[in-house]
Amino acid sequence: MRVGLEATAALERRFTGLPRYSVELARALADLGDEDLSCRILLRVADYRRRQFKPDYAWPVRWYCCGMWPMFPSCDVVHGLGVRLPRTVGRAARVSTFHDMSPLSLPRYGSERSHRNTLRRYEHAVRVADRIIAVSAATRADLLSYFDYPEHRVHVVHHGVSAAFLTAAERAGRTMDTGQAPYFVAFSGNPRKNLQRTIEAFGNSKFRDTAKLRIIGSPSKEEREALRAARLEERTRFSEPSDDETMVKLYRGASGLLFPSLLEGFGIPILEAMCCGIPVLTSVRSGTAETAGSHAVLVEPTSVESIGDGIDRLCSVVPQALRDAQTYARAFTWCRTAEQTAAVYRAALS
Repeated sequence: MRVGLEATAALERRFTGLPRYSVELARALADLGDEDLSCRILLRVADYRRRQFKPDYAWPVRWYCCGMWPMFPSCDVVHGLGVRLPRTVGRAARVSTFHDMSPLSLPRYGSERSHRNTLRRYEHAVRVADRIIAVSAATRADLLSYFDYPEHRVHVVHHGVSAAFLTAAERAGRTMDTGQAPYFVAFSGNPRKNLQRTIEAFGNSKFRDTAKLRIIGSPSKEEREALRAARLEERTRFSEPSDDETMVKLYRGASGLLFPSLLEGFGIPILEAMCCGIPVLTSVRSGTAETAGSHAVLVEPTSVESIGDGIDRLCSVVPQALRDAQTYARAFTWCRTAEQTAAVYRAALS
């Protein structure tokens, strides 16, 4: 079974989201040791100028275009890791991964052209895909509510957690001391991360004078203004996403993760934080509640009061609950993701 992994969407500057999914899945498929399975990474020639952002893959890379040159590689299955499927794949079966339905579920962010192109990509994938992978049951339900696609051909395959987090040192026995709490971790970089409400809620919480915020990602103008309004500028530090080992240290030194996202297909940081033994606050909506299971403080993301109450409740998470969350999170491996994904390939060929 020759599989082409269409990974053009992974050509990004930061190793988050699609780049992480594409690299981790490619490596995990290689590690399966399945002699009947071979893969190659497919990247569009139109994006060749972005080749400096190409992550390190476990399989050979082949640039392609949908015309006559260069010829499209011979494949039995073509898998669109970021929804996109090439328009010319010969007789190959097509599989597409849908990570979330934010282009349809949330107000438009970015340009009209970008939004229009994304919708076209979704519509094309739904029209031609033999199988669809949804990264959560929530994403599967959203997809089926927007598109007329056979339910039995949509498979839920959860993401995994990278090795550095799975092997993070035990830390779950520590309870949180409200007088010693050093900082909470939150994420920026996209309006759906809901950082503005998180800042306002933190400013009203019992921790505003005893803890700080460590925010991963570049702040927007609106988020800077929210920090000024809450008088938290001196208690906040922004940093760019870093390598896994650095993130492990960041999580392990934190008093909790604040992740009340408006919409996530899955929410890998939830599991990363759990593996590192810290309490997690996340949204009761979409894929985040599904990913967290019963192991996080769930809040209504559009309510500053609900988020603030959830932040205050993090100090009551007991050590046994943190250990249970850690055990739960460590079950999400990329090996399991690869095994289930390979099963979808075989279903697409049947």
